[in-house]
Amino acid sequence: MSFHESILQKDQVSMKGVFARKKWHGKAYPGGSMTAECALVLPVFLFAVLTLISFMDAVRMETLSGLALSNRARKMAAAASSESSGDFYVDLYERPVYRYPFKAFPMPDIPLLVRARVRSFSGYALGSDPAPEEGKEIFYLSDNAEVYHTHADCTHLDLAVYKTSMGTVKSLRNAYGRRYRPCKDFPEGWNGPVYVSKKGDYYYPSLHYNSLTRHVHIASAGECEGLPLCSRCAARDAREKTAAPAA
Repeated sequence: MSFHESILQKDQVSMKGVFARKKWHGKAYPGGSMTAECALVLPVFLFAVLTLISFMDAVRMETLSGLALSNRARKMAAAASSESSGDFYVDLYERPVYRYPFKAFPMPDIPLLVRARVRSFSGYALGSDPAPEEGKEIFYLSDNAEVYHTHADCTHLDLAVYKTSMGTVKSLRNAYGRRYRPCKDFPEGWNGPVYVSKKGDYYYPSLHYNSLTRHVHIASAGECEGLPLCSRCAARDAREKTAAPAA
């Protein structure tokens, strides 16, 4: 047998092996069955992944609806408090419906429920703070304060608190574009709701934190002695002093 004939015979044997039926546990196993299985399993897998993404999108929709409803309830409570006296609550709820962006077969929509309950803003009794003397600078202190303020509308005093979830808070940004971080004594393994402020840097497991509550009163210079000036008030004072000569 010549060299070329031997090579041709080997090629024929190898081709027979490629097209031959495979043996699996003693049974004939067709070579194209793996392709058929992939064709059946892959659509099911993709549908499961898309369904999971849809559930995550529904949670995002519920969180955003809750934040919007909470803001509306706060504004309504503030407006109603200016027109009527007494202690009351503004209780709002909505029932948004999440509709799947795609449907391989008929699927029911997901009903959601969001609720916001805000207490009326009662403020404080007039005359409870000492009237500032004319020509003297006014200072502001909050309960358990670590700094004093020179502006009543300082963003450290004007809080807007929102409720969200652990799954959502890591993707949120505050008013300055920074990510929220857990507070100092945040419990490990916490899966409940968390609270953030619009201009804060941390998220908290409950509302019982000084960083989320403000009870502000006018203070004298003696009360502020030993306390540093708020960094935001200091920056604002510096900007006002710089702009004063140009005016």
